[in-house]
Amino acid sequence: MKPPTPEQAAEAREKLDVDASRTVLATVARLSPNKGHTYLLKALAEICAEEPSLLYLAAGEGDQHWRGDGGLRGALEREAEALGIANNVRFLGYYPDIRAVLHAADLIVSPSLLEGMQVSLLEAMATGRPIVATPIGGTPDAVADGETGLLVPPARAPAPCAARGHGAREHLHV
Repeated sequence: MKPPTPEQAAEAREKLDVDASRTVLATVARLSPNKGHTYLLKALAEICAEEPSLLYLAAGEGDQHWRGDGGLRGALEREAEALGIANNVRFLGYYPDIRAVLHAADLIVSPSLLEGMQVSLLEAMATGRPIVATPIGGTPDAVADGETGLLVPPARAPAPCAARGHGAREHLHV
């Protein structure tokens, strides 16, 4: 992977039916409690109060053997609804074109609580997208805090950090 051209980014947004005017945050991760999606949703509720056009794309399936709205996906969808951000969140499920998700995003977010080395973050870095992630597992070895991304404390609703990350491209060397 490499950074998308403006045309490739526009094509990715069109493929995902995302308006060009929206700011897009994305996560590529299995829907599992250790991935910290619930903390990100809480942060998004705060951020979306100030920026209602923000869109969060979550690509990935749950740990269960079925696809659909059962398991953690259903719980996360209900949580987004309860937080009032259901219109700002899209759970894509299994999405075969991860490149399109990364190209459509303005910022990649990884709120993980437990990791080894996240392949999805390495792919995101290859696209040149700024990253907001937790310093879990091998992430600090890959993401240079304040340069290629921002590292934020895990297991919290990191709204101030995620909001800072929203403008990360201006502050980071990506």
